[in-house]
Amino acid sequence: MAAEPMPMSAESPDCLPMVAVLTGGNQLTIIDGVLDEFQYGDYFEVVIDDGRIVLTPIEPAPIEAVWAKIAALGITEDDVADAVKWARGH
Repeated sequence: MAAEPMPMSAESPDCLPMVAVLTGGNQLTIIDGVLDEFQYGDYFEVVIDDGRIVLTPIEPAPIEAVWAKIAALGITEDDVADAVKWARGH
């Protein structure tokens, strides 16, 4: 269920919220200035908290951490090959 949108008040125009727009391509466009300290290609953890979207900057895991996670899960090269074969068959 979608969160109830926050109403905008015309009574106090200097207190209007900064607005972002959800486009048809499922992209969220955020107004200029909000993300000035970030750059194109930065990663963010996305959490829904009581109907709010919370973005927290993160550093992507180095490839070694990805391989360690795969090993910890017990995923083998044969498992990957089987998954690819299955996906191509559907």
